[in-house]
Order: sequence, then C-alpha cells, then structure tokens
Amino acid sequence: MTSKFQLDERANIGFGDASSYDKFRPSYPPEAVEKLLAHLGLSGVDGARVVDLASGTGKFTEFGLLAGRPEKFEIVAVEPHQGMRLELEKKELKGVKSVDGDACNIPLEDGWGDALIAAQKNVNCYRFATRDALNEIHRVLRPGATFGMIWNIEDYNSPLEWNASSKWEQKLKDIICQIAMLKGQKLEDVKKQVFAALKGEDVERNAAGEVALHARTYFCFTSRV
Repeated sequence: MTSKFQLDERANIGFGDASSYDKFRPSYPPEAVEKLLAHLGLSGVDGARVVDLASGTGKFTEFGLLAGRPEKFEIVAVEPHQGMRLELEKKELKGVKSVDGDACNIPLEDGWGDALIAAQKNVNCYRFATRDALNEIHRVLRPGATFGMIWNIEDYNSPLEWNASSKWEQKLKDIICQIAMLKGQKLEDVKKQVFAALKGEDVERNAAGEVALHARTYFCFTSRV
C-alpha cells in the first residue's frame, strides 16, 4: 500500500533503498537524547503518548532511544514513505504503531500526544516549513504538551563555512556540495571519488572496519499553549 500523501520526488528516490538507509544511517548520542527527553517532560513519565513524526525506518524510535525505555511510552510513528514505513514495521517494536501520514496530515485525534518529536527531518521533503504543518502539530498535542526536534550535522554534510575534522571528510563534503540526484556514469564517477577518499591515511576505523564520522548533534524544544 502506497502513501495517500504526495512526497517530494527527491524523497521518493533518495529513500528508495530503505534497508540500506536503516543499516548505515547513524543514530543519536544517548546523552543528547536524555537531555531532550528531560526538557520535553518525558523522562520518568510512564506510558506517555509520543508522536515520532516522519519517523523513517525508526532510527530514533528504535530500542533504547524511545521504544526500549523503562517508561514504556505509547508511540505512534508517522511516516509517508512506504518503504521506510515497512522497514520500521519489520522491527516489531513493542509499544510502537506505524501509520501513514506527514506533517500536515497526522492521523490522530485532537490533543492525543504528550509530546511530538521530529528527528533529522528535511523540511522540504517532509513539509515541515509551513503554517499548515505547525497548526497540525499543535492540533495533535494536548495543552501543555511539548514539541522537540533533534538532528545530527555530519562534517561531510555541514555548511560550507564549517571545516571538517579530517581531510577525507572534507573531500566528501566538497563532493556533496557539487551534486544532487545523479544517475548513470555521473553517479559511478562520484562513487569512485568517495571510495578514493575512504582510502585516505587519516580515515579512522575500528576493529570491525567501521569508519568513524564526526558530527554535531543539536536539539530544540517548545511547549504547546
């Protein structure tokens, strides 16, 4: 079943391989998540109702970040991309219900949520940057509930004026700043550049061969009046 809501074509294509996205996409530092949940008034609140908006494959919802916490939150994961939604549903996370929806169309009754969290969202693809989206978020939260956002900015995907922490990450950043949605030979050429950068002497790897990426994590929050 496909989504009832219109997705930006970039999102349809870019998130097409939901399994790889879920496998390789970094999660969030536990200490940052703990601080966010404390500010949202969720820490220690048993059974709080939480909306994970544009949840994707559930990188924020999964295990200890939301679903595996001792508070046993009641979580509704809202996601318009069918492939991402199905990837989340495969995990069969306890206390998590996955539904089709987007920032302007959240299938919950008025005042349902104690908190709504948006993690690492592209405001253009998921339609956050509109008055309609803000009104919808306001609608599904009860008075006094909270709205939070958390996101990582990896060195290779950071603003142009920021310096990366390593030479190879700076090379990736230079590549990313020049491309968008590539296909065919252009895509293959870029892949070669990425793999060449990964062979750099300053690339950090652990015993399993995984590559260390440097990033900063930010979060913000507000209350519904």
